[in-house]
Amino acid sequence: MSGPTPIPLSFIPMDVALGLPMFARIYLLCRSITFHSRFLRDSSSRSLGYLNKVPINFFFIIKAYLEQSPALCLVIFFMLMFCIGSWSLRACNYTTTNQHLPIANAMWMFMTLFTTVGYGDLIPSTYCGRGVATITAIIGVMISAFLIAVLSQILLLNRWEKYIYNFGLNIEMAKTQKFYAANIIFYAWKVWRLNRSGMQRSIEYVYAQRKLFGAISNNQTLKQEQRQLADHNIGLAELMTAHLALGFVCPTDGLFLNPHDEHTYFRCVLGTAHLMPCPAGLVWDQSNRICEWPSVQAFRRFLITVGGNTTTGKCLDVAGGNAELHSQIQLFRCHGRQSQQFELHRDGTIRIMGKCLDIPDSKAYDHQSVQLFHCHSAQENQRFIIDAQNRIHVMGKCLDVPNGQIVNNNPLQLFRCHNEASQHFTLTSL
Repeated sequence: MSGPTPIPLSFIPMDVALGLPMFARIYLLCRSITFHSRFLRDSSSRSLGYLNKVPINFFFIIKAYLEQSPALCLVIFFMLMFCIGSWSLRACNYTTTNQHLPIANAMWMFMTLFTTVGYGDLIPSTYCGRGVATITAIIGVMISAFLIAVLSQILLLNRWEKYIYNFGLNIEMAKTQKFYAANIIFYAWKVWRLNRSGMQRSIEYVYAQRKLFGAISNNQTLKQEQRQLADHNIGLAELMTAHLALGFVCPTDGLFLNPHDEHTYFRCVLGTAHLMPCPAGLVWDQSNRICEWPSVQAFRRFLITVGGNTTTGKCLDVAGGNAELHSQIQLFRCHGRQSQQFELHRDGTIRIMGKCLDIPDSKAYDHQSVQLFHCHSAQENQRFIIDAQNRIHVMGKCLDVPNGQIVNNNPLQLFRCHNEASQHFTLTSL
């Protein structure tokens, strides 16, 4: 008994031939998106587009949505293509028993074609299937390109992240430069001593001379890297404010105080002044040539209030009034006694009664408590920054009042940063 007759490559049922073109009616969805867009309904947007010869059409609206929510747009487009492509592959391809390809196999074939993998376990059985497979592969390549572009934008550091990153690198380079400078002094003295002793031909003299030249070379290379790092911070915003530096005359290359704004400083490179900002909450210290806590605040005692002033709000307070390890920080009525007198130090620590505010186990997550612990200024779980909105940052979170309830004995916590009053603190000098 012979098996079923194989279906020819050119075979296509009439319902499939008429059904596939029906997907062209998706243009109605495009029209609906266009007509319901705020860009088209807003007369001011249409007028501005007309004056600038920018047509407010479907392509412009899709670009706008891709700019606003690229990931969501790609997911919606992929799901739409997945449904259409899987149905089309099922309708155009057949098994050896002349039955339509199962929908699960059609979905698997779509994924292998869309990702341009092509395992070969399933292949199109008709010209119609081959055509759908070709279109699927082309769209898959296009979506992959869009996905790479979206991921590249997500992974890029923004302006402020670049400042923090370059600020950290600059600190590390400054430490390394001090190390190289110490090596230059040490080996220069050693070469001079050996030279005075008449040991110019000794192995020790050659070794010390090699170390001296190596330290000088490393120091010059590091200075060049520091200049390049400064150039990486210069973007459009810096160019827009460059005119502020035109009145500043560089005495020499280096870092100098901006007399008009303590939160910025001038970096002079080859006689040209570049205006550079300090990270939020820090000011420029010309003596140390680094952005630090404001000198007017360092080592002075403050009441830290939230929800108003010392009369209408509450103050940060040490629970129990004793500076014991792991004591929690809470809210309490302001009385100004020792358990509420905080000090801001240049190293970023907030101290009280010989202890420091600390994040337990260096784990910063929402609703994490704040405690007292031994001071370790080098650890990031004790370095706090106050921004322009008077929020206190640490390890990517902000100090926060739970549920926004500014009442006595409510413990302080960490939470993601927002603009509510429960994260706005006021420093009152004592």
